[in-house]
Amino acid sequence: MAAPGESPRGAWRSFGAGFRFAWDGLTAGARRQRNLRVQLACGVLASALAALGPLAPAERALLLASVAVVIALEALNTAVEAAVDLGSAGLDERARLAKDAAAGAVLVASAGAVLVLLALALPRTAHLARTLGAKPAGVAGALVAAAAAGLMPWRAGTSLARDAALALLGVAGIAAVAVQAEAQAGTIAAATCVAVAAGAAFRR
Repeated sequence: MAAPGESPRGAWRSFGAGFRFAWDGLTAGARRQRNLRVQLACGVLASALAALGPLAPAERALLLASVAVVIALEALNTAVEAAVDLGSAGLDERARLAKDAAAGAVLVASAGAVLVLLALALPRTAHLARTLGAKPAGVAGALVAAAAAGLMPWRAGTSLARDAALALLGVAGIAAVAVQAEAQAGTIAAATCVAVAAGAAFRR
């Protein structure tokens, strides 16, 4: 909704600018923080499972929500670390507490996501194995896309050819998941993780 005195076009521009700033924050965090790169790669795998696996809609939604919460908290942890470093000139117990507490929040969310995955997968291990075994292209695509998401932000900018090759592998992997997916919401989530990694790789 436009603010008083603001035109609809201005409101859309403000919205677009806000989205761009948020995207820049994610890509900058992925480029600088190893843990966020790891979370993006894990997010691709979990999202691909939501796309390819024999899950009920509510189960898929729970798995994808877990992925979103972990990545969001990892990004927030990056923001807390940057803010603390900016505001604290030297060693300070309060700064250490702020950083440790933010990291602890990520740890709790990550553990919760693992528990969600185990709760969904363990009761149907055999069925899940059969279903995924019948989709070798999708599984291979998920592994390739996850590797690309984890590697793209690492040493990003050192070689345009390397970044481009990894980006193409990521796109090809997501396409393979999409072809064999039972639910495209998981494919979209996996593609978003790859897109964040690519944004970090091509960030200048």
